[in-house]
Amino acid sequence: MNDPQVDGFLAARESDVSSTVVRWTPRMLALALRYAQDEDEAHDIVQEAWVLAFRRRHQYRGRGSFPGWLLTICRNVAVSRLRSRESRQAAERCSAETPSPGPDDPHDEALRQRAILDAVLTLPDRQRETVVLRLLEGLSTRETAERLGCAEGTVKAALHAALKNLRPRLEEWTP
Repeated sequence: MNDPQVDGFLAARESDVSSTVVRWTPRMLALALRYAQDEDEAHDIVQEAWVLAFRRRHQYRGRGSFPGWLLTICRNVAVSRLRSRESRQAAERCSAETPSPGPDDPHDEALRQRAILDAVLTLPDRQRETVVLRLLEGLSTRETAERLGCAEGTVKAALHAALKNLRPRLEEWTP
């Protein structure tokens, strides 16, 4: 690579990481604004893209341009959020159109499962990923930490926070 600042980012030198973020954030923000509902969401997209870029910096091989690599990550994050938002909105529309079941309704279990899924989809990314891996896929804390690239304590904290967030949303489904 011919850009010492980018080389510093890839080597995780703190001053170079900061200056690289300052240098490329405006372009990433302009891209994110095309996908986001508002400026706050665009900033969230850019922040998530930077975290992902930093975590995956060792995967950049210098074959393409560094800004192209960054913008691709940013676009992928934005598209992923857009799909997630559309999925949540469709689930909300479906829930709104479904009549309330009676106490002996045979579809009660399906509705309960749907409510759980809808509630899980509203969780922040790390909490949602943790719930899916630990509770739905049945991975251990260690396996979940390895899959997410974080410490086991982080997995435990995320699961605790997720369950705390889910409790009030699912009170009506508790026997």
